Amino acid sequence: MALTSTGYQIDTYSIAQSFFVEQTKGVFLLGVDLFFKSTTNPDTSLPVMLELRPMNNGFPSSTIVIPGSETSVNRSAVQFSSNASKATRFNFEEPIFLSGLKDYAIVVSTNTSFYELFASVGDTFVIGSTVERISKQQTLGSLFFSQNAATFTPAQELDLSFKLIKASFNSLAATAVLRNASLPVRTLDPNPVSTLSGTGKITVTAPAHGFQPNDTVLMNLNGGGSVGGLDSSVYNGVHVIDSADITQFTFTVGSNATSTVNGGENNVSIEKNIPYSKVYPSVQLLEPRGTGVSAGYKPTSSHSRSDNNFGNSAASSRYSKAGSFNPVILNQDNISNTMHAVLSDRIADSAGISNKSAELSLSLASNDSSLSPVIDLQRASLILISNLIDKQVTGKFPIKTVAETQATGGTELSKHITKIVTLEEPAVGLKIFVGANRPSDTDFEVYFRSANLDENIKNVGFTLLAEETTNPSDENPLVFRDYEYLAGGQGGDLPAFTKFQIKIVMRSSNQAKAPTFQDLRIVALSV
Repeated sequence: MALTSTGYQIDTYSIAQSFFVEQTKGVFLLGVDLFFKSTTNPDTSLPVMLELRPMNNGFPSSTIVIPGSETSVNRSAVQFSSNASKATRFNFEEPIFLSGLKDYAIVVSTNTSFYELFASVGDTFVIGSTVERISKQQTLGSLFFSQNAATFTPAQELDLSFKLIKASFNSLAATAVLRNASLPVRTLDPNPVSTLSGTGKITVTAPAHGFQPNDTVLMNLNGGGSVGGLDSSVYNGVHVIDSADITQFTFTVGSNATSTVNGGENNVSIEKNIPYSKVYPSVQLLEPRGTGVSAGYKPTSSHSRSDNNFGNSAASSRYSKAGSFNPVILNQDNISNTMHAVLSDRIADSAGISNKSAELSLSLASNDSSLSPVIDLQRASLILISNLIDKQVTGKFPIKTVAETQATGGTELSKHITKIVTLEEPAVGLKIFVGANRPSDTDFEVYFRSANLDENIKNVGFTLLAEETTNPSDENPLVFRDYEYLAGGQGGDLPAFTKFQIKIVMRSSNQAKAPTFQDLRIVALSV
């Protein structure tokens, strides 16, 4: 940019210079150069601030700042000259994308009025020349003055002397690989440790802990103390898990407890795994026209409880990391029919897994060396989702089993219980229709209970109903079929009741799959 030899004093503390981005697809700016005039005034000890703003109706926006464009230079870094030969660079912390064919403004402000910047005046001589005149305004912009960096007054005869530093990328393709962070230690709910007098078997209640038998877990009873007569030194350290369900796990210590208690207060912390079958890669992107990002995912496989390798003594059989990246779609659900897990560092190491247990590759591409897609690493994460469902096997899991026919406390993980329905007239039977999608490896059971007006139905056990229909499984999640059940038989042989309640228990031998439901219809049958 051609400059005049005249410095312009910033009497109003803030100035703005507009400019037009001529590149159709936009540009990335790395910084701005400004030119300060030499001064001996002692009041130039304060920093100078710079930011970029959009233009609004021909004026710099009074409220909107381009994100990431706020920067400053301390007095010690300001370069002065008498002829605009020295530039002061205002660097942005990250490249700033500006859309093409739009106007923007550089806003410069400081808390002192004694800094001076060079500006150009049309049809005046270039600094150091008596022949060459300024005849062209190169950025199609205007200079503005302001006393508050909010209300701007144009100065049509002046233009700030500045340079825009534009990015030029040396490659049209690149790949970034993101890996999971080490999983944090988890503090458990109050009194999660259970002991059994005369044994060294310890049960820990930790819903969604993610462990399998033969996994190792670091546990700490923070702050000391004891549980069941066993000192904290017995609990603190690494333990091998004997058995596990989704809510609890057990391990054995070398000393026997002297009492049967629940303890630990709020002081128990453990490591954890995160099992999942659905991954949502949440990555905020900027993709200028002509650029794009594709993604791949490298998970670590895990197992459902019905799998032969669940709880295998060899860690490499329990967990195995994929050898290559599989395509995934960013910012939406990616569903798998098998289980995966993000592992604690301890378990990942024991399974021979390197570079963490979850990796996301982001392939960046562009057809213009001035443009690149942008990944916001501060807003990049994995959302992992797992079904809380199982198919219990008595004596194998869960650690404690309560039948669903009991009035309370059934231990199947996934269930729906209707509200208590009160009838105006007594009934002797129920016809139940369930609209459901049932993938392979899954099923569901329907239970009911009934009571007359004088009974407390909450004390009545549930009765399992047999399905009257014969429906196949459906892998297409959009296919729903009617499943029919009849309580009381064709003749309505139930004792007359005025209250009833239905319970649907969902089961799956593959935790990655679960039945889903569309509707529930119930007809009360009378004599």
